[in-house]
Amino acid sequence: MSSDQDLSFNPFEAIANFSLQEKSTNTSKFGYEGAIGSSVESGLVLGNIDDILAASGFGLIDSAVTANFWGVRRGNNIMPSPLPYENTGITFFTKPRLKLTDSNILGNLLSLLASDNPRSMARAIRAFLDPYTGGSSTATATTLKGMDIKPYKSDLVDPLNPFITILGNNTISMTGFPDSDLNTYTAPEGVYHETWSMADDIVTLFGRYDLSCTFRNMYGDPIGTMIYLWLYYMSAVYVGDIYPYIDSIMDNEIDYQTRIYRFILDPTRTRVLRMFCSGASFPTAANTGANFNVTEGKPLVQESNEYSVNFTCSGAVYYDPRIIKWFNKTVTNFNQNMKDGVREQAYMKIPYGKQNIMDNMGYPRINPSNMDLEWWIEPTVYKELLSRGY
Repeated sequence: MSSDQDLSFNPFEAIANFSLQEKSTNTSKFGYEGAIGSSVESGLVLGNIDDILAASGFGLIDSAVTANFWGVRRGNNIMPSPLPYENTGITFFTKPRLKLTDSNILGNLLSLLASDNPRSMARAIRAFLDPYTGGSSTATATTLKGMDIKPYKSDLVDPLNPFITILGNNTISMTGFPDSDLNTYTAPEGVYHETWSMADDIVTLFGRYDLSCTFRNMYGDPIGTMIYLWLYYMSAVYVGDIYPYIDSIMDNEIDYQTRIYRFILDPTRTRVLRMFCSGASFPTAANTGANFNVTEGKPLVQESNEYSVNFTCSGAVYYDPRIIKWFNKTVTNFNQNMKDGVREQAYMKIPYGKQNIMDNMGYPRINPSNMDLEWWIEPTVYKELLSRGY
């Protein structure tokens, strides 16, 4: 046998050779010894680890998945099939469309958002909750064409991005996704207590459920402030103190709802493996009061580091390929240059090797042909970032 210093030493080949040379005094052979012995008698050469695993009943490593699909496993050993090894993925919250025009917010608590500073937290929250005053195009709202909406753009919020980035970027946990189940009908028993059952339900969930979310807060409490003002707006609309945009009223649309997208990704975070989206969601509870708790000996408010929010949702869509269409359509509604046929002229796809250094930049798109999660960016911005030495 070669020494440990010999770089050509193959431990698996050594194990195979050692097993072949080993002589047992037992007339009955079981397990590895019996499998290897019978393989030698049949003329099989055990030259690598795959041969040993195949002879012992585990099967070849490089064909474990296909073998699992193809035929019935007769052995009692666990097949070396790889575990899913999925990345927790990425979460998106679409922007609602609260009417935060001057006439709607002046004279009530929402006046906190009336800031002239484009880099202020108040201006950013206003742009997240009302894309129209935040500078997003009103082209998709037919009844608002030609309507004079004074924009209050924020330097911190991209008006072409349809998502509330500070929620998706800071999601710590999200629980409460409804499981799939079916109610059944069972016929009454007969004389011999015989009976039968059948599905008596639909698996698609159109009902109500709650998602419990925990977000990592930031300095200045932007998430806590935004959620509370979101809740205040809903209550003010409910009692009639303020009103939605006219097209929301005409279309009988609830303007304060968001849609939550969840995508499970592969380990490289470049391909979508599984999909979920809610039908419509809106916040209903938050731990606002906990921020004012007092504990002697603790000068810092620990409760404000994380913010817990409950979202009431209607409808849960799993695996449906239409999620890709809905997601991409949401992006193009806000950014017309992301449409097919235009995107390739206006943007460039960020190469995989450059995605980390260009994090928080670009617009997402799911490629329906291969499920790749693509990110597109302006060529000038891409070159500028590269010129910085990346």
